Amino acid sequence: MTKGSMVAVWLLVPWPLAFAEETKKREAAPDPWYVDRIVTPAEVDALAKPPRTKPFLVLGWPVQKLFDQMEKGLIKFERGKIREKVFDFQRKLSATGFRPLFGGLGEGSGIGFGTVYEYPPLEETGLRLLGRMSPLSGYQEFAANFQAEAPLESSVVVFSNYQWRPDERYYGFGRDSSESSASSFALRQTSFGVRWEVAPVARFSFGMEYTGALLTARPTDGTFPSTDTVFGPSVPGLNERTELQSMGAFVDVRTLASGYARGGRAHFGASWQDGFGEKDLRYARIESRLEGHLPVVRGRSALIGQAALELTREARGTSPVPFYLYPRIGGSATLVGFPLDRFYGRNTILLDLEYRFAIHPNVDAQIFFDEGQVFQHTRDLSFLDWHRTYGFGFRVHSAAATQLRLELARGVDGFTVHLSFGDRPQRQLGGPVRYPLYRP
Repeated sequence: MTKGSMVAVWLLVPWPLAFAEETKKREAAPDPWYVDRIVTPAEVDALAKPPRTKPFLVLGWPVQKLFDQMEKGLIKFERGKIREKVFDFQRKLSATGFRPLFGGLGEGSGIGFGTVYEYPPLEETGLRLLGRMSPLSGYQEFAANFQAEAPLESSVVVFSNYQWRPDERYYGFGRDSSESSASSFALRQTSFGVRWEVAPVARFSFGMEYTGALLTARPTDGTFPSTDTVFGPSVPGLNERTELQSMGAFVDVRTLASGYARGGRAHFGASWQDGFGEKDLRYARIESRLEGHLPVVRGRSALIGQAALELTREARGTSPVPFYLYPRIGGSATLVGFPLDRFYGRNTILLDLEYRFAIHPNVDAQIFFDEGQVFQHTRDLSFLDWHRTYGFGFRVHSAAATQLRLELARGVDGFTVHLSFGDRPQRQLGGPVRYPLYRP
């Protein structure tokens, strides 16, 4: 029985009657009750409309209609083998070297479309060319990567990336920044480099990366007033060209077989940024992420805990770090109850607890609580003044990536809705770039 029909039953009928009937079915079934089940319309009607529940049916009529239609749609989707047909089409297209892309330009960029061309097709070693853009917002990204296998179970990736981001957010620096100070700026980001990664065993990898980046931020009339209008023209990095190079190392441990299995992930990375232009810019970046999964219903739901920490350490006598390269929290991927990039800070810390459950093989729902803070020094960090949010959301995904995310959350400033198209995996190292790059 799917998640939708279970919720409809509990809302619309007295629970003892529904529970007794469902228990008999589970005991009689040779396999677990939730394995490979598609509920028929007849079963939905029998459970949703028992003879003794007319008052409940009247009160719950809108909810009943919602879940009935959802159930019918999912049944039709499965019987029509839509997923299998889409997968077959994608497989045939991949054999020619092309792979379509939907979204992935980042939250706030709107719907993006593009493609990846791989040569030779379906091979680990080879060239990958990417191009995508959002027609409505003007966001653009182009990339060229070459990946090759190397000795000792390792791989080498040579990469280059260009991004034009015409409407970025800046609210000021520090945890006391005001939402009324929201501003917009445009960013042009070009990067290149090489990454060497070793995976001696299936669940452990480590590597090193060198990255060079050219970045320019300038005022723009976007969603909010221009940054120079709100904060003045002296914001570090605004109307300036920043040239940086970075060298770092990372370690990844993964014991997670799937999103609903028991296990976890751990990541640690450290890098040193050094300006190679007119600026004497020097600072270190330390980052770590932890994630643990505890199954509740095997293969269908799990409790997920996550923690993340980013630290920035400037060298003595360095030029000011551009404001857009500092860590940020806020948005669908970090502090959900706040707008995107709501808080900029020298250091950030995040904690998240989530209950995730599958309502369809390609649709997940989650209820979450997260909290975090930006801070200048460790002595300034107090657990009592963290920003806390809670809410729920949905995620539509394929076997390889997330296609769409929708979240509704509440923070101290009220409710916030996030709609994101496509997924954008984090880089092994944040390095000297503001946004993650395409990863082959």
